[in-house]
Amino acid sequence: MKIVILDGFAVNPGDLSWDFLKQYGEVEVYAKTPDAQCADKCVGAEAIYTNRAKITAELLDACPTVKYVSALGTGYDMIDIEACRVRGVQVVNIPAYSTASVAQLTIQFLLALHGDLDGMQGIVKDGKWTGLPGYQYQRVKFTELADLTLG
Repeated sequence: MKIVILDGFAVNPGDLSWDFLKQYGEVEVYAKTPDAQCADKCVGAEAIYTNRAKITAELLDACPTVKYVSALGTGYDMIDIEACRVRGVQVVNIPAYSTASVAQLTIQFLLALHGDLDGMQGIVKDGKWTGLPGYQYQRVKFTELADLTLG
């Protein structure tokens, strides 16, 4: 079985190995593949992994051996689901991909927005931090997040 990874760089910038897939067949890994080159790289493939490269009806027509398409993340908007369905191609994604990172980023945004981090960064960048009355930066009233209901 031929396995093609069209844009492996998005999930593996080089610190991981794709070797575990070799037990299933021949593996071709491309860091990034322009959409116009996807069909050429997938000729003869049974399995395709993608993160951003588009899997279209035209690609599937050019590569009739494809049986499996995997989105290397939660989203699968780059895959023509209907074209896969009518051709009997199984499509999967990684529903729990990066869940902890998303939660962490949400907390980072909450703290940055609530504390006006962007405004403070601008004041420091412009060299005006110590030029404000009282030597404090306070554009908005400080509110503790403890016991605050959001949403």
